[in-house]
Amino acid sequence: MEQLHRSHLKKKNQNQKFHLGGFLLGLIVPVGFIITLFFKDKNKKRRTFSALLGMLVVLATGATLLVLSLLANAY
Repeated sequence: MEQLHRSHLKKKNQNQKFHLGGFLLGLIVPVGFIITLFFKDKNKKRRTFSALLGMLVVLATGATLLVLSLLANAY
């Protein structure tokens, strides 16, 4: 019974598309997305996708702050 439970958890984790390490790498390091392309393991796809999400969060936040500061200076 215990092995059935553990195998279910492994399958559940493999179906997830989000990888926290990849997201943090994309969030903290500006070129983290490119760095994840050099990892060769079974989590490469998930890590790269998550790093891309992290990089997009940083870019969207930066663009929003830039637009808001330009609008504040215009008035």
